[in-house]
Amino acid sequence: MFPPAAKVRALAIVFGLALILPAGVRAAKPDALTAVIRNAPAHGIVLEQLPPTGAWKNVSDLRAMLDDTEIPAQLIRLEDSVWLAMKLPGPGDFTISLTPTASESFKPVRGPATFANRWYAVAHDPARQAGLPSSFRFPPDAKPFDTFNWNDRVYHKQLGSFHLRNDPRPRLTVVSDGPLCRVVQTRARYLAHGGRKHRARPRAVYTWFYFHDLPLLQVHSRFQQQRSFQWDELHFLELNYPDARFDRWAGAAPGSGPRPGPSDAGQFKADQTSRRFTDWAMLKDENGAIAMLRAGHMLIYDGRGGYGTYLHAHANKAWAGSNQTHRDTSAWLWIGPSDQPERDVAAALDHLPAGADVRVYPTDLLMKLSTAHNDPSITARQRVLAQSRLEAGALDDARLLLQGAEPDTWSTLRADQLALTVRPAPDGLAGFHLVDLEHARELTAENPPPLFTVTLRNVKSGQLRQLQSHAGWDRFNITSNADRLTLNWINRGQHGLRIEAEASAHPIHARITWAFNVAHDDPEWGVWRVVFPRLALRPFAPEVHALIPQASGVVKENVFRAPMNFRGTYPDLWTTMPFLAAYAADGTAGFYHAFHDPAAWVRELSASSDPNALTLAFDTPAPNMGQPGIGFHPAGQAVWQLFRGDWFDAANIYHRWVTNEAPWWPRLHPKHQRIDTPQWMRQVPLWGMLRGEPLHAVPAGQHFARTMDLPVAFHWYHWHQIPFDNDYPHYFPPREGFADAVAQLQDSAGPIMPYINGRLWDTRDDGTQDRHFTLHARPAAVRQMDGSVKTESYNSTEIDGSNVKLAVMCPATDLWRNRVKQIVLRLTNEFGVKAVYIDQVAAAAPALCFDKTHGHPLGGGGWWVDAYRRMLTDIRQQLPPDAILTTECNADPYLDLFDGYLTWHWQHDGQVPAFSAVYGGAIQLFGRAYRAGPTRDLALRMKAAQQLVFGEQIGWIDVNIVNEPQNAAFLKQIAHLRHRLSDYFHVGRMARPPTADDPMPQVTADWQWDGIWPVTTSALLAGAWKHNHDNR
Repeated sequence: MFPPAAKVRALAIVFGLALILPAGVRAAKPDALTAVIRNAPAHGIVLEQLPPTGAWKNVSDLRAMLDDTEIPAQLIRLEDSVWLAMKLPGPGDFTISLTPTASESFKPVRGPATFANRWYAVAHDPARQAGLPSSFRFPPDAKPFDTFNWNDRVYHKQLGSFHLRNDPRPRLTVVSDGPLCRVVQTRARYLAHGGRKHRARPRAVYTWFYFHDLPLLQVHSRFQQQRSFQWDELHFLELNYPDARFDRWAGAAPGSGPRPGPSDAGQFKADQTSRRFTDWAMLKDENGAIAMLRAGHMLIYDGRGGYGTYLHAHANKAWAGSNQTHRDTSAWLWIGPSDQPERDVAAALDHLPAGADVRVYPTDLLMKLSTAHNDPSITARQRVLAQSRLEAGALDDARLLLQGAEPDTWSTLRADQLALTVRPAPDGLAGFHLVDLEHARELTAENPPPLFTVTLRNVKSGQLRQLQSHAGWDRFNITSNADRLTLNWINRGQHGLRIEAEASAHPIHARITWAFNVAHDDPEWGVWRVVFPRLALRPFAPEVHALIPQASGVVKENVFRAPMNFRGTYPDLWTTMPFLAAYAADGTAGFYHAFHDPAAWVRELSASSDPNALTLAFDTPAPNMGQPGIGFHPAGQAVWQLFRGDWFDAANIYHRWVTNEAPWWPRLHPKHQRIDTPQWMRQVPLWGMLRGEPLHAVPAGQHFARTMDLPVAFHWYHWHQIPFDNDYPHYFPPREGFADAVAQLQDSAGPIMPYINGRLWDTRDDGTQDRHFTLHARPAAVRQMDGSVKTESYNSTEIDGSNVKLAVMCPATDLWRNRVKQIVLRLTNEFGVKAVYIDQVAAAAPALCFDKTHGHPLGGGGWWVDAYRRMLTDIRQQLPPDAILTTECNADPYLDLFDGYLTWHWQHDGQVPAFSAVYGGAIQLFGRAYRAGPTRDLALRMKAAQQLVFGEQIGWIDVNIVNEPQNAAFLKQIAHLRHRLSDYFHVGRMARPPTADDPMPQVTADWQWDGIWPVTTSALLAGAWKHNHDNR
């Protein structure tokens, strides 16, 4: 144990870092440095990447002192980064004095490299695996594991794979060897089989940190290519082996709050199955294990006898592809013998050397910062920015800020408690900071990504080229006034590109809105896609959750502890609203990132996290994609807003915008009723599902209605003679007796709603024959960039066993708009149904159509939504007064033109009623997928109860549920309760859901959404709804 003098005392606290100095410090030498460490692990070893600039940039080595005791330290200088490793006396918070020394720095050693400690031995050989590890032993004297390949590669659908291991001339170097670790670096090119290069010259640098006293190693990869090229896949650390050396697997996902992460384990069966984990994943045998930790979404594939068995880091990113010119990725590996490797790896996860917060400062600046809160000449924003610039190694900026000043080139925009400060560089936007002034905390991450990326496409070659906000511009300037910042980028020599981003302050809401415009006049290049705005948030609270607009809304907990990766296209079933949010678990701060766009342009939303940053972005395909000389002028505004609270408060921000400006917010009666929706639809509490022959459907529906003893409605599938998802859109004639069955059921049981598809036409629409598609429909189908028709296949097959190929139809064409209208009106007028379900409209993302004859902008924009809105408006104007329209899922820009959204896909762990908080009362939400499985009865109760508190109409359940007495009794009870409360759901609005004061038991069931699908909820589900008219 160290004496009490080794402990430290806090002088001042800025959130996220206690500024702590050793007791008795009074002055500092000019070159003195101080390392502040928070949350050191139990073994005391810490590793931190330092900013490449700062007081330590020319230092070759350091002496580390804890009071009067020297501790082991190692400065690791790489070509593009500097790292500091230290061994502290144990867990906790420490302040270490660092003194530059004159000792000779380590000389790099080229050639084969080996490393061994008491847990494992590893060999790097440039003649094998392109210098990546080619052999592992654990314990070091055991039989080697050397039958594996590293399948780290880039892949393109037309060009195939380019592997690192194919490089015959890699460069292998020991770049550091000291008291704590040996660092090995491998440099190699991605080459096809036979050594073929790609014109973008993709390559990678892998840096391996091997620790002398830990069974751990860390690996960093920097992927690079000379020019931007879109790869379909980019794989990092795929350890693939063909044999049965490791015969078992194990893994864990993160827990929620104080609960440990659920783990799983099993035997490899060579069954070609995959398993995904987000905490750690492991291969093991009787001798020991190899595990990956803090490696994004890890994948274990049981592929012996085929592709091979593998353990894969960051699998979520691998198949997402990349067109970046460089990308950094990292992972930890645990290697060693163990009787209980799962226990040891789980313990190691909480004690990684990189898990501590390590900051290195010039001591004089640290002392000044620790007392800056007492200096009235230094504002709270300047204190926060001084700390940020210190952490980045920008010492001149920090010194100026700690004098109550700042660089003349900086500009700041303030919106109440939210401040945006931008820092220019000579050729672009160097960076920006968002500061929560009330709590004096920075929100943005240390290494922010570019604010925008504009991708251009060459009309002749198809080549893509990217320009980003941070560098490469002929001119960049900022103009400002009290409520606006205007940023301009000009590039005269390259495409004549001119970009303007205008930030406006809205102090009442602590909101900053962005307008963005691209202009250019190059005859050979056109705007393809634009990523804007993009920012990265730092861990601004001890525990930060993220809300993503997936289905009803899903909260990802503790995102800096549990890596997340969300990407979805708005508007569709998985991205139902165009906003993201992150908030402190204690509600003290939240950040809202949205696009408020009344035209509902198609956009990709993304949110991904690692321990240091949560990156949020919008990626917009341009209208008239790639057309030369056409600019980019997006509809709506991007919104950044500071808020206090949680997901409900973020949803309310969007609700306020929707009710005031969105064209899809419906007209409500003064009593807050959606009177264009018939009363029966507003009040029906329960939906049953019918299938097939009218002869069987009628008695089944009547029995269901009698048993439930309250108003019900029915969704009827397979009412047509054609197979499901086949021969669309030729639904007529229906099955024999359909018209009579509709009349009987609507007289005795409840309204009937048959299924049709609103998007697809079978390319072989008469069995295996193409009878009508080519002759009539092909000109109205969506055309892809290469001129081909966009098709989709589901689970349906033709009689010859081949997959049904369904063409996606363009809603901007008269042919398709008229065909859907004819089907709907024939069902309501000829067959008398009171509802028609038009599948996929609010579920499928807008297709990027490139057919110039359709009269819409090519590719992106808001034309797809506008075309469907015109179609639906025309249909609604001709519907009988008591008839309704519904569709699949709940993408929001069609909301006023449907009476109900089928929410069957609200099936996620961690889901919250964010959509209900925005739109409750404006549309009727109905239905969940009720499925089989060993816990189906519990899952039924969980889903139905959640439907009730989320404000949904219950069910969308097979009518034969009445033959299960216990399930039918529960369903009847909850449907009757919903019926009694129906006014709250169609006249009222959701209030903040109450929470229990004391922890409640959790229940878990397999919801069977996609195979085994565990969902955990509280045993007590609660909701609150306010009756707007009666104020109750």
